Amino acid sequence: MYQRRFLIFYCIILFVLNSCNREKSSNVNFNFEIENFDNKENLDWNLDNFNSYYATTDPNIAYEGVRSLRLEYVYGYNNESDMGVAFLDVGEVKKNQNVKFSGYIKTVNTTSDSLGLFIHYRTRSKNVFKVVKSDSLVGNHDWEKYQLEINITEEPLNFIVGVCLFGKGKIWVDNLELNIGGEKKMAIHDNKTFVASRKERKWLKRNCIAIKTCEAENGFEDLVPLKVMIGDARIIALGENTHGSSEVFKMKHRLVEYLCSELGFTIFAIEANMPEAYELNNYILHGEGDSKELLKGMYFWTWKTQEVLDMIEWMRKFNKTGKGVVQFTGFDMQFHNVALENIRKYASDNDQILNVKLDSLSTLFERIGPMKNNNNKQLVELSIKKCKDILSYFVNNKDMITNYTNKEEYDWLKKNADILLQCSIQKEKVFIDYIYRDSCMAENVKWILNKNPQSKIILWAHNGHIEETGGRMGGFLKKEFGDDYYNIGFLSNSGTYTACNQQKELSNKNQMNVTNPGSFEYSFHKTGLPCFYFDFKLVNKNIEESKWLTKTMDYRNIGAMAMTNEFEYVKLSKLYDAIIYIDSTTASECFALKR
Repeated sequence: MYQRRFLIFYCIILFVLNSCNREKSSNVNFNFEIENFDNKENLDWNLDNFNSYYATTDPNIAYEGVRSLRLEYVYGYNNESDMGVAFLDVGEVKKNQNVKFSGYIKTVNTTSDSLGLFIHYRTRSKNVFKVVKSDSLVGNHDWEKYQLEINITEEPLNFIVGVCLFGKGKIWVDNLELNIGGEKKMAIHDNKTFVASRKERKWLKRNCIAIKTCEAENGFEDLVPLKVMIGDARIIALGENTHGSSEVFKMKHRLVEYLCSELGFTIFAIEANMPEAYELNNYILHGEGDSKELLKGMYFWTWKTQEVLDMIEWMRKFNKTGKGVVQFTGFDMQFHNVALENIRKYASDNDQILNVKLDSLSTLFERIGPMKNNNNKQLVELSIKKCKDILSYFVNNKDMITNYTNKEEYDWLKKNADILLQCSIQKEKVFIDYIYRDSCMAENVKWILNKNPQSKIILWAHNGHIEETGGRMGGFLKKEFGDDYYNIGFLSNSGTYTACNQQKELSNKNQMNVTNPGSFEYSFHKTGLPCFYFDFKLVNKNIEESKWLTKTMDYRNIGAMAMTNEFEYVKLSKLYDAIIYIDSTTASECFALKR
């Protein structure tokens, strides 16, 4: 789940512009002189306005000509991690190229020294975000030229340049210039008019696995071929292209049934706080507690759905049959509450020294609140120090704590102390905090597997987290486990979904944008298949009709917020081992919606 304080930067990655059909390459308007710049249907720039920031062209202020781009903080709660953006997907940039991005910047009442121009790209091993940083950007400053330069050492999976504003104030930018591989870019060439030919679609239909239904408890006949595709993988990661699509959740439930019933998977872990999610395990194993109430204890609205509850009830039923055992846990680390409570239960009866440490930390967390801002930096730093002290206490007093408990309980308490530290450090992150979160989630998955060396695990998370790219949980796990990690991304062509709308209200009325040529979904829709599974290992460089599946194109990728621009321009075959396409979806049945 996405916490507010890193959601804005995450949107840079997820919500790249979906340009309409273009027969020619488009002028990228680096001097902002095109009169209809704000008409997003005709240009590559993304001017999505959300979360307290507004981006537009300004006809009254310019470095040269009559217009510039203005980006400003306008209202609402603000902390130094909040960010406004306007950005451009520049298409394919190649390995070993040099990229220079420059422009003129003017500031008024700004509060951050990192703003203006940025470059962002992802590779299989890293996630790069570079931004102009200078003391001269703080406060009020007239036009001055700035430049970013970067050498591309690995093949990028996407490449974005743009303008950003952290904190409060206003900035203007003008006369931008982008130089790639020694060539000044004036226009963008891409695959955004591509549509798979009849032969190419026919090849896909012959080589994909048609799925008969997304509904769970409908047998596995159509899923049997997945066994060969998955092979001996120990980790299966199931993605989702929104956090609120009913058919996607149902299909994931059906896959969980198949993996547990037929392939021997025994652990299920969801993108939710580890201690809170683990509370559900007693219900899954022993029927203790109320499943719906326990689900509410996982905080986020995304999992408080009938679809997830149905899967939990199936797990309980499966465990009662005696045909196998599946356990339930989480791998996220964004909250301290239950981790602190778990340690306190031990300390209050057995360890007064530890209890005092916990009291001071609990008070500190209350004072800090959900995120770092300009008023609590020192408190965040102090909380990190205290969490490190508590974790060290567990390490240095292992024998004593084990005598009061047992080895298994000691390991769990120590892991809760680790979650406290992860959560506290997360509060200090600004530019790359989602990368830190993903690295922690990967570490938590590794911990679960190390504690269960003979087990196989199913991961449930957003598409973005399971990607096999640098800075993502999936990238970290792929590097660690190699072919033992196998991920399945989800795509859909049309429908509604549950998410927070532009008014920041949770809604199940959000409508997916129409797909256009140049998107994977557009060509997938033209196959006429309502639902299918495809493994990218089947792409053959010697078979011309298969190679289109390795192109860089748009695909829909929505998080917890409904966005105007839903598409990301990527090499899908580099992100996922396989995908499941569902042509039409509906909004999840979320218990958190206002009735």
